Amino acid sequence: MSFSAAQQSRPVLRAETSSRHRGTLIHVQALRAAAALLVVLLHTLSIGAICASGNSISKVYDLANFGAVGVDIFFVISGFIMVYVSHDQFQRPGATRSFLVRRFIRVAPIYWLFTALYVALLLIVPSAFNEDSFDLGHTIRSFLFIPSANPETGSPYPVLTPGWTLTFEMYFYAIFACFLLTSRRFFLPGLTLLFIISTLASQFGFAQASLLGTITEPLLLEFLLGCYIGVALVSGVRLPRALCSVLFLSGLGLLIYSIINGAPDVSGSRGGFERFFAWGLPSALMVCGAIFYERIRSLPIPRVFVALGDSSYSLYLSHIFTLPLIAKLWAHWAPLQSLPGDVFVVIAVCASAVVGHLCYQFIEQPVNKALKPLATRLAG
Repeated sequence: MSFSAAQQSRPVLRAETSSRHRGTLIHVQALRAAAALLVVLLHTLSIGAICASGNSISKVYDLANFGAVGVDIFFVISGFIMVYVSHDQFQRPGATRSFLVRRFIRVAPIYWLFTALYVALLLIVPSAFNEDSFDLGHTIRSFLFIPSANPETGSPYPVLTPGWTLTFEMYFYAIFACFLLTSRRFFLPGLTLLFIISTLASQFGFAQASLLGTITEPLLLEFLLGCYIGVALVSGVRLPRALCSVLFLSGLGLLIYSIINGAPDVSGSRGGFERFFAWGLPSALMVCGAIFYERIRSLPIPRVFVALGDSSYSLYLSHIFTLPLIAKLWAHWAPLQSLPGDVFVVIAVCASAVVGHLCYQFIEQPVNKALKPLATRLAG
């Protein structure tokens, strides 16, 4: 079946799911959960108080730096999902507007809420932020998803640090929406050509926190890989179960190899093409293997991972509030200080997951439900 013919019907994944999650890509949700937890682990290990307490996790090869791979998994999944949910919308009247409205309302309000909370805390208790300070222009640009550095601190990140990835998401959504105006046959060749040319331009060394730095970043190729997986799925491609397993395990093995051999250094940059080859390609292999395996049979994924997949966006945004609170509690409560640093890591990650899921239930879901009529009206 061709990509063009795929508009007739979206493939049904024969997943053995509960009624609550019927139609959900269970394996994708599990990968989302893993990606979010990896990012939380990354930031947990970056807290100075933890390193001082002597945890062993950060000493295992490059595991401390490895958590950043969660972003790469997210980007591949994002590319796949956009094709999966929109493959029948190409050249349809109003499709571009509908897509942009729905994606913007899905992403922006929750991000704005958490950013506003961070700004409020920054203004009310500035002493609690040792390496951050308020700048109005930087704050406005952060709300508008415009990449910029904080002139006060030099930080290349938005006010809410995890928001840097949303800048890439918004750019990808804008490009995807433009391609919805064109023929499906033109989509993959056009997107491939655009992203390859633009990412090659990254060799000119544009500033990380700039528009040119964003639209030329090799990380964009990970969205492209996800799109290829999505097109293959909706075109009716089927892979043998053994090949799906090989793809997933190969990707996982390559990621483990990056831990042993030395993960890309993303401390001062996004990682460039080194990151794409070390983490982006393996992430795509894992996502591809997991998705096509689910077409054959769904693995018995624990409900907790499906739930964490549902709440991965809230977890991703909220954990930067949870981790400092846990760290302060750890630093000022004597009984906790006697425990190994590894225990702190486990407690901090688990607490972040719980808070993230609560935010999903009591903030993200109600907000999405409240804004759904607006999205429907604006989408036309």
